Amino acid sequence: MTEVQSFDFHGDRVLLVNVSGKPHIVLRPAIDALGLSYARQFRKLEGRSWATVALAATVGADGKARDMVVVDVRTFLMLLATVDENRVAEHVRPKLIAYQAEIADAIEAYWTQGRAFNPRVVAPYEPIAFTWAEMAAVIRQRHGINMSVVTLTRTLRAAGVLRQDGTPFAAFARSFCFSGTAWMVSPAAVALLAAKAYDTFTNLEALGFVQSRLDVTPVDDAPTQLEIGGAA
Repeated sequence: MTEVQSFDFHGDRVLLVNVSGKPHIVLRPAIDALGLSYARQFRKLEGRSWATVALAATVGADGKARDMVVVDVRTFLMLLATVDENRVAEHVRPKLIAYQAEIADAIEAYWTQGRAFNPRVVAPYEPIAFTWAEMAAVIRQRHGINMSVVTLTRTLRAAGVLRQDGTPFAAFARSFCFSGTAWMVSPAAVALLAAKAYDTFTNLEALGFVQSRLDVTPVDDAPTQLEIGGAA
């Protein structure tokens, strides 16, 4: 069973579940929040090649198990972009227009600037959170440890930081934030997580559970670099 989580989306609480390690939006409450017809929007998705729709077995806040229709974030945003603003109720229209304007801005920024920033999550060129690839780069630059993203996340799972689906355990929740599409790492937690990952990796290697290659080579001003290239 998958645990249901939620996050704020323009003042609405959007429900999320993890499907194969990726966040998916529970469709019905998200559509209801816009005042749209769920049946009509669901039929629309059934005929779209870009739509990814799944059925997830979830456990709600009441502890009851139920199946819910979910879509990935890409599908949800595409659906919002294709809704005719003139066909929705007047009290819904301003919110829908705001959604669509933000989607249009993001698309324009992607094609004209090569990237798009969400000001509520990441300020341009001053990230308040790191992706896994960025965290791996910071670990390499700051701590002289070259660890692949795959090795890093696998090791943090073994260390009890991450669940198998990639979400953090409660004890480490403050080390991460959810961007709306993925879990990201707090800059303040990089040193802690780097130490946790490296200690766990070396302990597993000593026990013979990990096959790896440790090369010691100079790294600019740092005395040594530890290159970790194994897989659990």
